[in-house]
Amino acid sequence: MVRCWQAIRPKTNSISGWRCRFTERDAFHIKQWNVLPERLEIVADRLRNVQIENVQAELLISRYRASDVLIFADPSYLLDTRNGAIYENEMSDEQHASLLDLLDDHPGPVLLTGYEHPFYNERLKHWQGGRHRVNQ
Repeated sequence: MVRCWQAIRPKTNSISGWRCRFTERDAFHIKQWNVLPERLEIVADRLRNVQIENVQAELLISRYRASDVLIFADPSYLLDTRNGAIYENEMSDEQHASLLDLLDDHPGPVLLTGYEHPFYNERLKHWQGGRHRVNQ
């Protein structure tokens, strides 16, 4: 934690310089470090009863098929929304369709992220949807 937060670049797999105060802007890093314990406590409290898994979606969705389980799904974007492969694990249109079938059949709430697309709009037209623009 110290190495990550007090290094010039937050990389732990290589040597990095040490952050120190050269300018007024750099004082911000000290302030960040000083509030880190309180921020970690907030995160730990928020995640106390959360379970995060990194497994195939099909396995996860079938394992936790219950009305009190929220599924947060953030699949790779459909191939025709971008220029070429960018993900380590790409999904075909058929895999997207299969995922949507599983999510649609899930008895609990589902939060699905992605770009608006006719494929998703048509397939999920019976879902309650919403949009939230994220500033970059």
